[in-house]
Amino acid sequence: MCNTQEVLEPYSSKVLKHDNITLMEYQEEKNKNILLLSIFHPTLEAECNEKNTPKVIKFYNSTEYGADVLEQILMSCSSKTATLSDFTPSKDDGPIALSKKLKAMSNQ
Repeated sequence: MCNTQEVLEPYSSKVLKHDNITLMEYQEEKNKNILLLSIFHPTLEAECNEKNTPKVIKFYNSTEYGADVLEQILMSCSSKTATLSDFTPSKDDGPIALSKKLKAMSNQ
């Protein structure tokens, strides 16, 4: 069986829809394609620029900041085992003391 794969031109996209689910393939560069699955964008529009960037990619890029920060925090803490007492403030701890405790843990 021959497996041929359709190659999109750079800065073009292909969209598949089923009910309220949209799957989009965007060919950013010759050897770099992006697949996005969305239930928030029933229609996909592209910006009028040389790269024809779909608005769903712009939306993703504008909202991914929180995930990146969480990933950085988890990576910095992944080598130390934390217990519940590490995150539980004592009666003398206020918000500032707790944030200092968390910062000290991430620096270890």
